[in-house]
Amino acid sequence: MARPLSIDLRERVVDAVVRQQMSCRQAAARFGVGVSTSVAWVARYRETGSVAEAACSARVARDPAFAAEVARWRGTFEALDGEFAEAAPPARVLAQAEARLFGRPPSLAARLWDSVGLWRGVAAAAGAVGFFGRPPAPEVAPPLVATVAGRPGGGQRAVRRAPRP
Repeated sequence: MARPLSIDLRERVVDAVVRQQMSCRQAAARFGVGVSTSVAWVARYRETGSVAEAACSARVARDPAFAAEVARWRGTFEALDGEFAEAAPPARVLAQAEARLFGRPPSLAARLWDSVGLWRGVAAAAGAVGFFGRPPAPEVAPPLVATVAGRPGGGQRAVRRAPRP
């Protein structure tokens, strides 16, 4: 079984869909997750309002030791939550961090080079050129015809060449 993906990644995918108005398919391609995974995360977020809560709520329900650990952490850090205001990084910093973590989106040339449609078109064009672009077959010259006839009286022979039509 594959290990669960991080809460941070889930939050980035949901943020891209909900706040940045990307489709689930675009967000999945940008962050390297499956489309169905992206759809499921967004649906959970819309139902519960939190990606993290949806990710671990099932484990809290079935594992009492984990539930106690979560309660302890919440108690420890809940007091710190209200002390600091939330601050978003500048857009260029966020873009640079995402580029380092997830790579840059492929350029138009790279997407075209990797597309099946391009190569099908190239193959069809090559086939059309091969079929319709052939030069006509060269005309074959008729063979030369020679007639050798002996004279009734003797040794000399005449060779006559038929003219080309």
